[in-house]
Amino acid sequence: MTDQTKFTDLSNASSLEIARYAVSVLNERNAQNIKLLHVEEKTELTEYFVICEGNSSTQVRALADEVEYKL
Repeated sequence: MTDQTKFTDLSNASSLEIARYAVSVLNERNAQNIKLLHVEEKTELTEYFVICEGNSSTQVRALADEVEYKL
């Protein structure tokens, strides 16, 4: 990465905005079948799950790494 890398400021973002940003990162990296599930009423762990598919375990690992890096 270069010093030109721009990051979105999520410091005051709602959980929905963060989840939607994760979806946009996955979409940019060609993830497939991206789903954003609102699970707040079903679990105390989180408000949203973001689920997607990749073509290989290597791509899935890269997708997870990219979302973690961007968030």
